[in-house]
Amino acid sequence: MSAPVMPATSLAFSQQLLGYLGSGQASLQQLQAELASGSSILSPSDNPPLAQQSLAAQAAAAQATSWLSNAQDGLSRLGLANQVLNQALGEISQVQQAVESVSSATFSPAGMSSLAETVQGIGQQILANANTTYEGYAIFGGTSGQQDAFSASGAYLGNANVPTRAVGPGVQIPAGLAGDTVFGNGASGLFGVINQTVADLQAGNVNAVLGTDLPALNTWYGQVQDAAAQAGSLYDQMQAAQQQAQATSQALSTQASNLTGSDLAGTATELSLEQSTLQAALYSLARVVPESLLPYLP
Repeated sequence: MSAPVMPATSLAFSQQLLGYLGSGQASLQQLQAELASGSSILSPSDNPPLAQQSLAAQAAAAQATSWLSNAQDGLSRLGLANQVLNQALGEISQVQQAVESVSSATFSPAGMSSLAETVQGIGQQILANANTTYEGYAIFGGTSGQQDAFSASGAYLGNANVPTRAVGPGVQIPAGLAGDTVFGNGASGLFGVINQTVADLQAGNVNAVLGTDLPALNTWYGQVQDAAAQAGSLYDQMQAAQQQAQATSQALSTQASNLTGSDLAGTATELSLEQSTLQAALYSLARVVPESLLPYLP
């Protein structure tokens, strides 16, 4: 049985509809891809100059995001350092008050020994706090990677190199303080002074306690206070850098999105219209060829 013959007019109309269906289907897929990705550029070849601008904006946004991450890490480090230093100031003040009490009362050997134990306990707490770690490393150890910044005797175990964080183009902010600039090192440092104060209290040497140890404690209180102020200033700088990096990152991300971003509402409307048009074309084709399309396909 021979294939049915379609009238010329119907055949031409059908071919036009089939051609439209092919191009319309491609357009539909393009719109669906744009809607799914949110981008009007699905490959660099769609618009090379615009794609290049978008890539540059994306790279700049990624760099700004890196600065933001560095600033956030710096804030965590400096915030922890501030906490330790403020706590140390309170503890040094307790030692000062304990030593000053020697001048206002007559202590028995047992009383001096008890006071020595008190001062020693506070000193050990200060030392433990000075060895506070961040991500497993001493926060006051510089860049040494040591787990402890100070030994049990108060010797500094770190180095003088302070960790920094890159938070902008050519901008590096210190993310900590070297421990020896805060608490000193060895016998002449804060922990050495506290150890000597304990020894003088145990020996009942009131003149040394009041004439030498107390002035040294006062000096170290001022030193730690200056370090706390410095850490606070660095924290403020890091916070400002964080805010700047965040604003820059958001602005560049928006710029990159605007360069290639698709108008989602408009694309969704266009997609709906394209779907309706394709459905109408299929309906029209079915009316022209009610039996089947297959006999007329090449």
